[in-house]
This record gives sequence, C-alpha cells and structure tokens, in this order.
Amino acid sequence: MRKYLLAAVAAAAISTPAVARDNSWYAGLEGGIMWLEDLELDYEDALVDLDEGVQADHKMGFDIDLIGAYDFGMFRLEAETAYKHAGIDEVELDPYFGVGDFDADGDASAISAMVNALVDVGGNGGIGFYAGAGVGVARVKYELDLDNLGTGFEDEDDVVAWQLLAGLYYPVSDSLDIGLKYRYFRTGKLDFEGDGDDGLGLPFDGEGRWRSHSLLASLILNF
Repeated sequence: MRKYLLAAVAAAAISTPAVARDNSWYAGLEGGIMWLEDLELDYEDALVDLDEGVQADHKMGFDIDLIGAYDFGMFRLEAETAYKHAGIDEVELDPYFGVGDFDADGDASAISAMVNALVDVGGNGGIGFYAGAGVGVARVKYELDLDNLGTGFEDEDDVVAWQLLAGLYYPVSDSLDIGLKYRYFRTGKLDFEGDGDDGLGLPFDGEGRWRSHSLLASLILNF
C-alpha cells in the first residue's frame, strides 16, 4: 500500500502545473499578428499646409518581441525589445494634389525598447491574468512606393512610445508558461521629410503617429 501511495504522490507532483514563480526572474519570446491603423500624415510644403494630407492604409502585419523580467508577486517589471512590420496597401492624397486613392507598395516598421509595469492576478498552478502599461523609445521607418506616380518616399524618426498590455498565461511545467497577449502600441509625433523627389512636387514636412493593435502568443521560461 505504501508503494502505491508514494507512486500516486510522485505522479501528481509530475503532472500538476507549477505554482506561480514569485520573487524570481523570467524571460520570454512572443509573436503574432498586428493591425496598424492608417498613417494620417499632416503635409506641409512651401505652398500649402494640409491636415491629414496624406493617408496610408496598411496590410496585416506581424509583431515579435523578447522580454526579460522579474516577478515580485502581484507586481512584475519587464524590459522588452520588439520589432513590428506591415506592408502598405493603399494611399489617399488630399484633393489638393488632384489624385484620389491608389494602390501603393512599401513597408512600415518599428523597433522599440520598452519598460513595462504589470499587475498579476491568479496563477498558482492555474490560469493567471495580467494587465499594465509600458513606456520607452521607438525608431519608426516608412518606405513608400507611389506606383501611380512612378516615384517614392523613404524616411525614419526616433520618438517616445507607450503601450497598454493585457494577457493570460498557463503553466505547463515547473519552468514553462504559455500565454496570449494583447498590445496597443502608440508613438509620439513622427516627423518625416521629403526632398521633392517623392512625386508630390516640392520638399515637404510630414507629421503623424504610429498606432497598432497586436495579438501575440507567449512562451515564457521561468528561472
């Protein structure tokens, strides 16, 4: 009887997920799909100043990140670096230019370094939930090919960025969690410049913001 009891206890210990890893380090890899909202670019040149004079519509993109963090218990602090990318589908110019909507090629990308503060609820061997926010910096780059005009535009800018996060996780072993995360990411005002070879005719300044929504799968390793 004693052998059977010990065997049952051992089997339960192996099959039961680990409890929450409070007061410990963890690292993770996350990736998934991203919806990038239209880039609404305020356009200004020597002749005109247009609010949302150029608007770029994006294809569905992707978002990946690496995180390293410490779990204090109910509170977590993360360092994160991420890369986001989406193709450009269509561009709409203000009626001032005499051109409406047209197909376009190109890419939008952002590399960011963030610090996140999260509140963690649940876990303890079952499903846990968390939510929080982050702040940091991002380098945003746009490469835009204006097919109908036979020209293009390319520029990048470094800006302050912030994000809102929410997700859930489940421990599948003593050291491994899987999860699902939602991320809303937004930058400060982006400043782009064109040299007049972009098909719009004159050197110009443009201002806009990056705003994206991501749904990510998480793989977290606990130490």
